[in-house]
Amino acid sequence: MRRTLENWTDGVVIGGLKISNLRYADDTTLFASSARYIENLLQKMESISLEFGLKINRAKTKMMIVDRINNNTPEHKLRTVM
Repeated sequence: MRRTLENWTDGVVIGGLKISNLRYADDTTLFASSARYIENLLQKMESISLEFGLKINRAKTKMMIVDRINNNTPEHKLRTVM
């Protein structure tokens, strides 16, 4: 995760702090300000994980979009997660 987040500046602001991920046990939650950014972050994480012999289980990968302005409607569907 450390290598994935190198030079990564996007995330969401909660309580005045910018958050790009939460990690617990063997799970990770990623945060991004747009669908395009989350696609980029997932691709980067997958690429770096493969270098270590780790594979993201796409069947277990879930996505939640929170966008109060657009009533939680994404600008476009994410191709990398589905």
